Amino acid sequence: MNLNHIFFSLLGFLFIFITNFNPIIAETKLTKTETSIEINFPKDIQFKISGELNDEIEAVNLIFKIGYSNSNIIQPINFNQNQNNFEGNLTWNTNTTNKYIPPGSPIEYYYEIKTTSKKTFSSKINKLVYLDNNKKWNSVKYKSITMYYIEVFENVVQSRANDLLEATLQTVEYISPLLGLEAKNEPLNIVLFNDYSYMSKSLAPKSDAQSEKLITQGQAYPKHGVVLLLDGRESKGTASHEITHILVDRAAGSPYTVIPSWLNEGLAEYANPIKGFSYQNSFENNLKTDTLLSITKYTSPPGKPEDIILFYGQAEKIVEYMIETLGRKEFTDFIKSMKSGMSLNNALEKIYGMNKVEIENEWRKEIGASLIEETNKNTKPKSTTSSVQLYTLDSMKNDSKEVNKPTEINLIKANDSENISEDKETRLNNKNSCGLSDSNEILMLVYFFSVVMLYKKKNRK
Repeated sequence: MNLNHIFFSLLGFLFIFITNFNPIIAETKLTKTETSIEINFPKDIQFKISGELNDEIEAVNLIFKIGYSNSNIIQPINFNQNQNNFEGNLTWNTNTTNKYIPPGSPIEYYYEIKTTSKKTFSSKINKLVYLDNNKKWNSVKYKSITMYYIEVFENVVQSRANDLLEATLQTVEYISPLLGLEAKNEPLNIVLFNDYSYMSKSLAPKSDAQSEKLITQGQAYPKHGVVLLLDGRESKGTASHEITHILVDRAAGSPYTVIPSWLNEGLAEYANPIKGFSYQNSFENNLKTDTLLSITKYTSPPGKPEDIILFYGQAEKIVEYMIETLGRKEFTDFIKSMKSGMSLNNALEKIYGMNKVEIENEWRKEIGASLIEETNKNTKPKSTTSSVQLYTLDSMKNDSKEVNKPTEINLIKANDSENISEDKETRLNNKNSCGLSDSNEILMLVYFFSVVMLYKKKNRK
């Protein structure tokens, strides 16, 4: 065989080898993954993850959402990696003010794992309702409202829960159109308690002095879509009052708007089917003596107990005036204006052509009370009402980031062992990547060197 034949044979072989070359690259995989969650009520929640990954891990983040908000929280977690095996955990202290989670809150969470090779893996979402695991919880649901309760005497509590659920739903269906809420099916959760000593452990942490003086009948957590309710003679009224706080927040709440307590509490009492005698009596007595509060100057309720009773009664009356005398449509437009980001006074000026003091004076003329003077000095007493949000997701911004929730991700139960696939973008990059292993590079260089040497030898001849 002459050199020409050898040369062209090697060249042809090299061409075939290159065109059919498919480099073997070790694929990075996350396998044998297990996630779990342990609720130690009311102390903390333990999040855990473990699995195998044939790449060095740079960071593991827990990404979760509490309640019915649209924001997620990113929380870095501690992890250990031994060769391909890894495990991580996070303790979320629910007995602290800024990490408190009200019972009944839905929780969704997943993990994001980043490697030193710049690859990212995301687990599937786990979903649960935060409740004390030491209790046996039952639930009843009608339309958008779910009520959780602990059965004590056969079906006694269940029957009571059904009655309260029906009353609450009537409030939602009555108030939602007034507030301009079109999505009446947005979820709401209520947790019913029969024992105040147990309910007090479920509330957000507060000082011992507050605990001794206050008995909370109901507590609304608008950002979570949750109401904690103590069963009693006035439970229907309390449930309606607290549910309205959540609806008001959804209808008028905005990052740029502060909903004053006189408006918030006034609406909640307006929606209350069981009117408080003490509120009405206090209002009538102070109207007779012309000692009503300058109600629209209060961004939060007054501190004295006797003033608080008057505050609630008076707030209901001025809101009732705005709705029934100035018009329901106008009131709905006013709430929508606040939702758009307008300040209280700007929204009032736009819809009514009056500021808050002028609105109050018009109402005072209607009831025969003396007028108040407009002043730039706002009265802002310390709030003692249970409607104050003790914890929201916004308070986590100092040590967490907000992210958009993934749009396509399936639910799995905790403790399920699943293979977790790499992000689509990463998979595409790997599929289209071009690279050679060390052994294949050497082989190609040998062939190329042989072809060059044969070509030079042929030219010498």
